[in-house]
Amino acid sequence: MDIQLTEEQREILKGRICPYCHVPTEYKNSVEVYGVDYGMIYYCPKCRAYVGVHKGTDRAKGRLANAELRRCKIEAHRYFDELYKRGIMKRTEAYKWLSEQLGLPPEYTHIGMFNPETCAKVVDVSKKYLETMRFALRRQDKIKAAFEPNGDETLTRIKESLTRYFAADRSEFPEGLRDIEDDFNQLPGEPYPTIAVNDVGNDSRMIEFYVIGKQYDVYRLAFKGFTKC
Repeated sequence: MDIQLTEEQREILKGRICPYCHVPTEYKNSVEVYGVDYGMIYYCPKCRAYVGVHKGTDRAKGRLANAELRRCKIEAHRYFDELYKRGIMKRTEAYKWLSEQLGLPPEYTHIGMFNPETCAKVVDVSKKYLETMRFALRRQDKIKAAFEPNGDETLTRIKESLTRYFAADRSEFPEGLRDIEDDFNQLPGEPYPTIAVNDVGNDSRMIEFYVIGKQYDVYRLAFKGFTKC
């Protein structure tokens, strides 16, 4: 999707023009405005909206934001950032996914550029995705490296196997097997309980993981290995 911006819109995204007042901004140290040194900012003296800059540069992190928009951005980051903090995707993959979800070019897919309505969309799509992703797989780069030259394919299969396992409707399972933790297996000498899930790429194999913890509703997993059914 190609977006053609006006000159003013480009300047707004650079922090040079206030999106609320449509007047040129001032580039100054935040201590001059707020009495606290947060670094350099682009600041509107008329409405007091501002935006910070990337460290060591004069490049704005996005458009100027008032108090409402800053709250919206914080909320958007709260949910979106979980996609890569949990290890569900790499950061670059998460932004590519968000670009596709919002129908925006990658160069304009930055929360710092968004208005409150777009931030709300970020929260919505991220929440919905996170509801199906109840696991965080550790050290994915090491898993990938261990299975080179087929690392990408193997890691994708492992994650798809986990996604299917955690997304399964367990309401019809027999009593005693309806909770994820009913599948835990604590073997003597093992540091953590393990779970085994079906390998979507091979019906005769299972994939084992250590369950190293749980935060909120998310299980933190470490890959153990493949095993035969």
